[in-house]
Amino acid sequence: MFVTRAFARGLFVVAMPSATLLAGCDGPSQPSPPLKVALAAGDASGIAMRGDDVVFTFSVTNTSGSDIPDTSIGFMSDSTALGVTPPLQIRSITCSAQGATCPAIHGSSIDLGTLAAGGVFTFTVTTTVAADYGGRVAETFYFYSTDRAGSAKASAHATLQDSRDAQYEIFSTSGRRTAALVTFADGAARFQDLAGNAPVPFTSDQGGYLFADGSHFVTPPDMIIGRHDFGAGPETFIGGRAIDASPADIDGTGFTLFTADATAGGTPTTAVHAAAISGSTLTICMDAAPQASDTCPPASQWRYTFSLDGTLYTATDNQHGDTMHFQVLFARNSRDRYLVRAEKVGSASHFAIGLPGTAPPAPAQDFIGDAGGHWSRVQLSPSSYASAAFMSQGGFGPLGASAAMQPVANGPAGLQQLVRANDGVTVLLADSAAMAVQIGAPGELDLLALSKP
Repeated sequence: MFVTRAFARGLFVVAMPSATLLAGCDGPSQPSPPLKVALAAGDASGIAMRGDDVVFTFSVTNTSGSDIPDTSIGFMSDSTALGVTPPLQIRSITCSAQGATCPAIHGSSIDLGTLAAGGVFTFTVTTTVAADYGGRVAETFYFYSTDRAGSAKASAHATLQDSRDAQYEIFSTSGRRTAALVTFADGAARFQDLAGNAPVPFTSDQGGYLFADGSHFVTPPDMIIGRHDFGAGPETFIGGRAIDASPADIDGTGFTLFTADATAGGTPTTAVHAAAISGSTLTICMDAAPQASDTCPPASQWRYTFSLDGTLYTATDNQHGDTMHFQVLFARNSRDRYLVRAEKVGSASHFAIGLPGTAPPAPAQDFIGDAGGHWSRVQLSPSSYASAAFMSQGGFGPLGASAAMQPVANGPAGLQQLVRANDGVTVLLADSAAMAVQIGAPGELDLLALSKP
């Protein structure tokens, strides 16, 4: 058995080329003369994302030595037979043939007519993981064949793990770096540094997930973003499953870097900087006003030379006597890279999240997540911004802010600014293919995830 995945199309191919089963091995007795069904699909395991394709290949071969008239074949899943919405929905069926001519295919029941002696039909059944499916995919497809003498069947199974189940690297705005094992079938998260690694239950809530303590998270591809109390009060966090450990892979990448730095008990200082990676050098524009990399004054450019140990980069700017550590996450669907830092140095905590250089927001981008300590929805367009607070299991609260956006003059790519209508605070924000970040009042740094794939 092998399972392959093509990222560009989200394609699973599930196959067992060596498996040849006689039709009727798990069904009625063989017809006479017998049909021989070669099953080239079998039990499978892998990671499935909503919208991914899972492909089964079935072959039927007439080895009886004579023609078999009035032959038909069909496909049906366990879920369809039970009358429930199947997690794997048939998207297409295609045919190839040897010593025979493929019939017209209309639906999942196919008339083969007379199956010639030695004739071989191979059917490729492409199924798609349902867009609204949120659990482990476990499905059986039955491939059945009938002729005037009787019928037979064989089956193929797919057991595919929920794509969101994973061990996530966690980075919080308090400088905490830890790990969490999140399993959606169980509805539980196990944070590495919590006592006893006890499971923290969660349930679906308003487009995201709600922990028992009232904190929450959302799930952009390969990441989780939310708020949780790790023992010292609620902290905004981002978690990533895929760690990109190749310096060559991030060479030439630009970031809009949002930072939050604080001393023990103090209000974090938030800022936005342009950052760029070239070779083994990370350059950050530390100018007081947000500046694009190509307009940053030379005196404001801090240059860090970095090296890689496992998945952790160590970056040092000898001129300014500064050392930091960061990792790089990526969202599989978009291939965007995100630079993330979370660490404590003495009594100070440091957090940074770098979004890839991007254009202004696309129309009707709709983000949900932690915004100013609230479970919120933020709607962005190229010229406007609006946010509303969720009330747990109770719909939306009143509109929290609504204002026009405009690009920041000479700022990093995609950085927008606005004055919030409800409190007069100037907000800086940027978005990417999977998430958005905004800062506003002192200490406010908000992480949000795109809620529409």
